Amino acid sequence: MGKNKRGGKNQGNKQSNTSPQSKINIATPTEIKLDSRTFSKKAYTVLHEMITNKNDDYFLAEKYHKKASGLVRSLPSYISTWGLHRLSGDASNFLAKTTKDTKDDTKYKGKVYRKFLQNLKSFEVVDFEIENERSLLALSLREYTGLNRLAIKLAKEWSFWSGAILGEPDEDNNNEERKDDND
Repeated sequence: MGKNKRGGKNQGNKQSNTSPQSKINIATPTEIKLDSRTFSKKAYTVLHEMITNKNDDYFLAEKYHKKASGLVRSLPSYISTWGLHRLSGDASNFLAKTTKDTKDDTKYKGKVYRKFLQNLKSFEVVDFEIENERSLLALSLREYTGLNRLAIKLAKEWSFWSGAILGEPDEDNNNEERKDDND
């Protein structure tokens, strides 16, 4: 072992703190230097695309805007409680359902969740498959928790913009969903 420029010993080959699935070294959200304006702009742009770009796989029809707004507002607590792997699993579940399977069409929930995961992946912090919750479960603990913390921050930004872009959620819709859950 030789000496480094500071006079200390070189440590040789240090192991990287990334798994083969990662694109870059994972850092905690406090170590990731994101310009808050860029972060906010990405959230705003993605939500806006959901209601304006009819060619987008996750386009939301106007009849779902207020329901989706309520859903978006609950994203930070959902991710904090259940994690990204369950969000991904729920997205798959809701997108697979047809209107015959449920009283009300719930595909809009899957679209919101998938679009959120797509937006999160665009930060290129950790490589994962948005359509496969197993790819999230395969991450190291450090990668998963770092990504989860970043997701909570992004969800808060989505929540902030939801009223302006999707409209304020109807209280009637929220009360009916709670009533259905209690049945």
